[in-house]
This record gives sequence, structure tokens and C-alpha cells, in this order.
Amino acid sequence: MRVLVVDDHDGFRSCMVEALDLVPGVEVAGEACSGDEACRAVLTLKPDLVLLDLSMPGMNSMDAARTIRRSNPDSQVMVLTALEDPAVEEEVVAAGAVGLIPKGTPLDDMVDALRYAVAHPREELANGAGRSAAS
Repeated sequence: MRVLVVDDHDGFRSCMVEALDLVPGVEVAGEACSGDEACRAVLTLKPDLVLLDLSMPGMNSMDAARTIRRSNPDSQVMVLTALEDPAVEEEVVAAGAVGLIPKGTPLDDMVDALRYAVAHPREELANGAGRSAAS
């Protein structure tokens, strides 16, 4: 599973990249610090999954998720957030993301959710196969 990690906080993004690099079967395809940068990176890197921070300057995560899904429908999008709000989850899913993962989620659980997202593409979830990968 190839993952693009997108977060505007350098420290968090670096920690996430380092942690994911240690997981068997996970390859960090790249990293980005904004929605705009993520949209450009998806075109060249073609990751299986984009792990996208909810709150970033510039292009917001909802617009980035829509753009990523339009430009590379094979890349699934999972949104990371410090918020746990069902309304936000509905909004990110409506924007094309598979689901929402709280930033405090243990790494093993997060990786399970990412693998689920790749194994069950957004189109399957839209047809009623589940609410989100983090559920």
C-alpha cells in the first residue's frame, strides 16, 4: 500500500512518515504540506491512499479530497483530524473521502483503517458497504 501523507505540521507529518515506514506492506510514496501540494503530488506519485489532514492553510481538505478523487480515482482519501464530530465525518465522506481517523488513534488501528480503505474503494462505500473505514 503506497501512502501520501499530507499535514501542514512538519513535526506531525514527519512522525507519521517515520511510523508508517516501519509498517510491513506500507510504503510512504511521498509527503505534502498543503492540499494544493497534495493534489499535484497525486498526479505524479499515484498513491493507493492519501492520508489528508482536515485543517490546512490554502486549499481545504474537502476541496483537496474532491480534486484528488477527480484527478486520480484510484487514490482513496482518508482524513486525519483532532476533531471527533459526526457532522465533519459526513462532510468529508460527501467530499469523496473514505472516512475520518482521529489523530490520537493507535498506529495499528490507523493502519488497519488505511488497509480497509484501500481494500474497499470509495465506490463500494457509496453503495452502502459501510459508513467509513474508521467505523
